[in-house]
Amino acid sequence: MLCLEPRGIRVPPVVRNYIALRIVEKPKSRGKEAGRNREMKKKMSPKEVIRQVVKAFNEKDIDRVAAFFREDAVCHQVSEQPIYGREAIREMVAEAVGRLKMEWIVENIFEDGEWAILEGKDLHGFKGCTVFRVVDSRILLQRGYWFNSAISGHYEWSFQKKSETGARCRSRKG
Repeated sequence: MLCLEPRGIRVPPVVRNYIALRIVEKPKSRGKEAGRNREMKKKMSPKEVIRQVVKAFNEKDIDRVAAFFREDAVCHQVSEQPIYGREAIREMVAEAVGRLKMEWIVENIFEDGEWAILEGKDLHGFKGCTVFRVVDSRILLQRGYWFNSAISGHYEWSFQKKSETGARCRSRKG
C-alpha cells in the first residue's frame, strides 16, 4: 500500500487527491472480497459500473456498493469533506441508505474513457451529477455536485444582458 504521509509529514488534501487520481494499481483480493472479485471479473465499462452501483444502492445492498470501490478510493461530495478508503465510503453509504432513505433516479450516464458522469435526482428533491473515475471496473474517485431544487426555486436567474458586474441573480421573494 502506498503511504501518502511518510515520516509524519502532513500531506495537504489537494496533494492526496492529485496522487489518488494517478494511482493505477490492481486491487488485492482478500477473504470476503475474493467472492466479489470473482463476480466482477468481467471487465465493465465505467457506464456499466455506475449502472450496477445505482442498482445496488437502490436495493440497499451496501456491501455490493462498497465492492465497486477500490481500497484507495476517494469519495467527495463537494459540500462535505472528502472520504478516503472503501471502508469509510461503505459507512457513508450505510448512513445514506439507512437514516437518509436515499434512492437515485438516473436521468443520464455519460462516459469518456475512464470517466463517467451520472446525472440524476433523488426522491427528496435533490438534483445534480456525480463524476466517477473507474479503473479496472472499480471506482477510484467519486465527486458529487448536488443541490436541492426547492432551494434553487427561490431564485430567478437572469443572464440576458451582463451589466458591468456580470450576470445578476434576483430573489423572487425580495
